[in-house]
Amino acid sequence: MAYTHQLGGIIKKLGYRWLILDPRSSKLPPQPEKKYLDRRTGLTIVFRNRKFSRSYPPEAIHTALKKNNCPDYIITATDGELYGHFHKDWQEHLIRVLRSKHVETVQISEYIQGLHEASPIYLQQASWETRRRQLKHNNAFSIWYNSSNPIHKKLWHLAHFAIAAVDEHAGDPNHSWARWHLDRGLASCSWWWASEIKTSAFASIGWSPDEIEHGATELIKSVRSIEKLGAREKIRGERMYSDLMQDVWEKHWKIYGHA
Repeated sequence: MAYTHQLGGIIKKLGYRWLILDPRSSKLPPQPEKKYLDRRTGLTIVFRNRKFSRSYPPEAIHTALKKNNCPDYIITATDGELYGHFHKDWQEHLIRVLRSKHVETVQISEYIQGLHEASPIYLQQASWETRRRQLKHNNAFSIWYNSSNPIHKKLWHLAHFAIAAVDEHAGDPNHSWARWHLDRGLASCSWWWASEIKTSAFASIGWSPDEIEHGATELIKSVRSIEKLGAREKIRGERMYSDLMQDVWEKHWKIYGHA
């Protein structure tokens, strides 16, 4: 649900017909009974219910049913690990909702087929965490890139260096191994845990030197793996990596570390 216009074009070319987005990608509050079409790509757009999705959906739905104020349509989209990993459903809200006579679950394709009013819209770039003030400042993805965050900038510097090195050595004997490390280094967690953003009242602040180091280490391993990359370039990558790690751990012990 981190959406950009470039991504929409790629999704369309790959043959997909619809996608779920966060309502922040819509300039106006979306209505679940309407069918939305992206003017740029023709993709059918389904918007999740942010309020229910940011909670534990089965519990929120169960509570709404008890209060008799449950919406006719509730579209939820969450991390898969929410179920059983982040949240332990001791009260079995999921089972209660699935067994409820007042709730019918349908696949997105079935839901779309039942919509007849098509509304063409222009989407805006946003993610599931984007706030209105970030849209106003054209910084919809600040969790992954904040120009005022030096750790973010150094992480991207190393990432772009690693990407270029791997791309330029596609015929290297160790290319598949270098790409293996690169793919893992580009996982979003490193940037997320360098953001220092508190996404909700109950969430911890987005800072974890271990997560940052994990991603950065995979990036430098991708560079180290390229057999035909010269020593000068590898040393350049090592300096980026060591400079980043020094900044990360100095920041941690000065600001977040406990004596």
